[in-house]
Amino acid sequence: MSNSPARPRRKMNFPAGFGLILLFTPFLINFLTITPLRAAEEMSVVRLKVDPDTVENLLKEGEILIIKENEQGGRFKFVTAGILIDAAPEEVWKTITDYQHYPEFIPDCEKVSTAPGDAENVILTSFSVAFKFSIIKYRLHYTLRQVHQKEKLRIDWNLKEGDLAEDIGAWELIPLEGGRKTAAFYSLYSDLRSLGYLVKYLFKEQPVMEIAITSTTAILMARAVKARLEKKELK
Repeated sequence: MSNSPARPRRKMNFPAGFGLILLFTPFLINFLTITPLRAAEEMSVVRLKVDPDTVENLLKEGEILIIKENEQGGRFKFVTAGILIDAAPEEVWKTITDYQHYPEFIPDCEKVSTAPGDAENVILTSFSVAFKFSIIKYRLHYTLRQVHQKEKLRIDWNLKEGDLAEDIGAWELIPLEGGRKTAAFYSLYSDLRSLGYLVKYLFKEQPVMEIAITSTTAILMARAVKARLEKKELK
């Protein structure tokens, strides 16, 4: 029997897609128990059974921002931005599903293409976006599996493939004033830490930045749709 010291184990580097399961312990635990850490279904204002008049009164005061924390600790689950749009839900639906024209009114969106999904109400939407984070410019490519539920005025999505380890979200539309206006809610979680070591370091030093960036993205998306429909300049 050899008395030579044991060799240290090599650190294994997994690709980003595999990291969705193994990079963080909560993902591994939830995978084994078949309980996802995040689900688009919980990104819902309707399920809270809030009175539409209350929603409208709140949105008349300004935008709504909901930050859902993870009850088990760790990183937040998602953010939801709500906005009041002076247009019927059917018109808002047409705008948020007009993916190929996103580059015309969604900031940082360079190109979008679509393809049929694995079911009648599923669309695969591929995005190319460019944006600046801190001092570094990023160009991302990713494809979302989007489930359209027009009867519920709702769209859910999950990441199919791409440069991010995770991207999950939802659009939810609530008719107001007899269908003349719309309360539009945009929910989102993106694993920004999968962009690389520098981003991980920045978030470690300033943890609130991750929530701030995701919140800003959600609010900007809601504002862009509102500006498009109301034919106003995006602010």
